[in-house]
Amino acid sequence: MNEVRMMLQMEEKLQQNQLHFHFFDGKKFKTTVIGILLRTPLTKEDVTKTSLLAEVLKNGCTLYPSKQAVAIKTEEMYGSIFDVSILKKGDEQILFFYFEFIKCNEDLLEEGIQFLLDMQKPYAPNNEFPQDVMEREKRFLRKKIQGRKDNKKEYAKIRCLEEMCQGEAFGVYAEGYEEDLEHINGKNLYQHYQKIRKKASIEVLFMGEEDQKKIAEKKLKSLEMLEADLWTLPHMNPKMQTGKKKEIKEVMPVAQSRLCIGFTTGIAPHSREIPSLLVLSELLGGSSSSLLFEEMREKEGLCYYVNSFLYRLKGILFVQAGIEADCYDKAIDITENLLQKLQKEKVSDQRLETAKEGLLNYFAQFTDSQTAQMDFAIDEYLAGTNWSQKRFMKKIERVSAEDICKISQNVQLDTIYFLQAEER
Repeated sequence: MNEVRMMLQMEEKLQQNQLHFHFFDGKKFKTTVIGILLRTPLTKEDVTKTSLLAEVLKNGCTLYPSKQAVAIKTEEMYGSIFDVSILKKGDEQILFFYFEFIKCNEDLLEEGIQFLLDMQKPYAPNNEFPQDVMEREKRFLRKKIQGRKDNKKEYAKIRCLEEMCQGEAFGVYAEGYEEDLEHINGKNLYQHYQKIRKKASIEVLFMGEEDQKKIAEKKLKSLEMLEADLWTLPHMNPKMQTGKKKEIKEVMPVAQSRLCIGFTTGIAPHSREIPSLLVLSELLGGSSSSLLFEEMREKEGLCYYVNSFLYRLKGILFVQAGIEADCYDKAIDITENLLQKLQKEKVSDQRLETAKEGLLNYFAQFTDSQTAQMDFAIDEYLAGTNWSQKRFMKKIERVSAEDICKISQNVQLDTIYFLQAEER
C-alpha cells in the first residue's frame, strides 16, 4: 500500500508543469510583448536577494556581457524594450522579465525570443556575478530602500501593511531590507538565481499575433528545467480576521499627516463576492463622488485627499487620507460611521450606478494597454478564477444594493497607522 502511494506521489510530481504559457490576442497593437514571471514565495530570508537579482540581471548575459551590449542589441531590434523588475502578488514575490518589440516577420520574432532566452543566462564568470556589478547594484538598491521615506503617502501605506501583516508574508517589503545587503555577494546571489530557476513556477505571457502563437510557445518552452523541483507556493488566502484592533502612530517632519486604515474582509480572491467588494470600495472612496470624499473633504474639510482600494489577493480593504493631526479622531469616526451606514442601509440606486460606472470605465481602459490586460489576466490566474475582462465587468454590472449591504458586514477594522507631522 505504501509503495502504491509513493508511486502515485512520484507520478503526480512528474506531471507537474513548471511552465504555463498564456496567449493574448494582440492584433490591435503595433508591438509584441513577452513577459516571463518566475514565481517565488515571499519570505524575509530571500526577499532582498531576489530584489537585487532584478537589478543585476539587467547587466547582461553570456552573449551580451554588459548593459552597453544589451542596449546595442535591443537598438538593433528596432528599439525594443527590455526590463527586469519585482512584482508583489499576494504572498508571492515575482521576478518579472519584460520584452517589447515591434511586430515583425517570423525571423525577427525568433530573434527577439532568442534574445529573451539568452538573457536568462546571466554573465557570471566562474558561477559568480562580477564584483563591480554587485557593488554598483547594491548601492542602487540601498538608495532605493532608503528612499522609501521620500514619498510619504507610499511610505505610510507600506508601514500600515507591515504592521497589519506583521509576521506574515504579505507584511514583507518586496524591495528588501538594507541590513541584508552586506551578506550578499556575487557567488551566493548566483546560487540563489539557480535555485529560483529550478524551483520557481514559470508563467510566460505572450501578446502577439495568433499565427505566431505556436512558434513562440515552442521556443519559450525551453525555459522549463528538466529536473525542476518546484516550490509549493502559498495559497492565495485572505488575511485572517482577529477581531483585535492595532493603532500605531509615528512622528516625522512632514508637511501633512497621513492616515491609513486597513480593514480585513475574510473574502478569498476566488470568491463570487469579489465584484461586490470592489463596488463597495468604489462607493466608499473610489472617486470624487464617493462617500468618504463627499463627507470628509467636501462637507467637513478634514483632508487634502482621501481614497480607498482593495488588495484583492489578501482580501484587505484600505483607506488612506492626508489630514491635519488634530483631525485624526474625527476622520476615523467618519470612516467607521460610513461603513456602519452601508451595513444597515441600502445605498441609493443613483449612487450605486455611479460607483459601478466608475469601475466599468476603469476596466474598459485595459483594452488599450497591453500591460494592463496582462496584469489583469495574471491576477485572475493567481486568484484561481480566470474570469475574462468581459465576464468580470458583467459581474460588476449585476451587483445590487442588497449585495453591498451583505458584503459590508464582513468588513472589520484591523489596523490604524498614523504618520503624524511634528508639532511646530
